[in-house]
Amino acid sequence: MKNWKEIVEHKLERQKNNIAHVNLEKETVTYSEKIKHNRALKSLTGDEEVARAFLIDRLVNELHYKPENLETEKEYTIKGGHSKISPRVDVLVKDEEGNPFFFIEVKAPNKFEADKSEIEGQLFALAQTEERDFKTKVRYLVYYTAEMPEDEVVDRVIIIDFDKYKTYTDWENDGFISIGTELTAGYGEPKKQPLIKGHEKHDLRVRINRDEIAGLGRNLHNVLWGAAARMTAKYSIPWSISFLPKSKMNMRKKMGKNTIFRFINTDTMLKASIKSTTA
Repeated sequence: MKNWKEIVEHKLERQKNNIAHVNLEKETVTYSEKIKHNRALKSLTGDEEVARAFLIDRLVNELHYKPENLETEKEYTIKGGHSKISPRVDVLVKDEEGNPFFFIEVKAPNKFEADKSEIEGQLFALAQTEERDFKTKVRYLVYYTAEMPEDEVVDRVIIIDFDKYKTYTDWENDGFISIGTELTAGYGEPKKQPLIKGHEKHDLRVRINRDEIAGLGRNLHNVLWGAAARMTAKYSIPWSISFLPKSKMNMRKKMGKNTIFRFINTDTMLKASIKSTTA
């Protein structure tokens, strides 16, 4: 069975409209000259570049964005103390007025969960700088990778409404909400696609790896934590958290006398429950 990188390589080779091309053996990558590149992209430096090639091909050949409206490796200047740093955003999809519609950070599949802590610096900070320095309007922040959960390579994304969440703290306080599960065509609003048993494209998944299980656990933890914190701030309701060692985590948040949130995460099971109690 081919791995996901080989599938991407062969898919790009078959495209009539050749927007991106990777050669795994020679470790090279090429992109269409119609795309604006802020630095030369020629070496296949890792799995992240394969994911970006898959993404760029998909944006043009499947989602029908003009290659002229794509930009890679745009550089920003951010002051840090007495020095300056020059980080770059991986991919921009701009509208006809030049505003970034999708502001995208690409990750290798095996880094997607581990690097989520970088969303604040790599997406929020750079999008804020984009709007401030270039007087544009960023619509959606996208944390992206390509993955092969079953037999085909698909998007795996977190999509953040930058109109609603201008800071990482705002997004964090609202429970790290992703408004979509896949990228949309034609500047459409991202939406969450429900999984349907037996559906050709959106079937329920039967394989899930340990990193994804851990990620689901962290996401659920964050949602419950955020809800309890907001209740505490708004209604002055006390809450508490306790942890069990190592592979098992037990979280309880007591909100008054009526509700207990309980979260359990083990190596093989995730379970969350909300239990009503009597005073």
